[in-house]
Amino acid sequence: MRSIVLVMFLLAAASLLAACGGAGDGDAGAPGEGRAFADLRKEARGTTVNFHLYGGDDAINAYVDDYVTPRLKKEYSIKLNRVPLTDTADAVNKLVNEKAAGK
Repeated sequence: MRSIVLVMFLLAAASLLAACGGAGDGDAGAPGEGRAFADLRKEARGTTVNFHLYGGDDAINAYVDDYVTPRLKKEYSIKLNRVPLTDTADAVNKLVNEKAAGK
């Protein structure tokens, strides 16, 4: 069961990252583009990440809260703030609107 939850979590995260990706227009300022992981890790240290996630699954919420969040804090000094969503369509609409607004 835990591996199913992990796979679902990773697929959701990958989908969100893909949705936030650029159109490949060559923007040299794109986050992470052309930089080493060590540089990104240094830059991310001490930051807070708001992770908008469907809040209706207690097992996934517990996994993020009890495993992912403390591990990010311990290994990378990144604070993960899980923001529960009730409707995935709301999250998608927010991303589309923010991208249209240039955020």
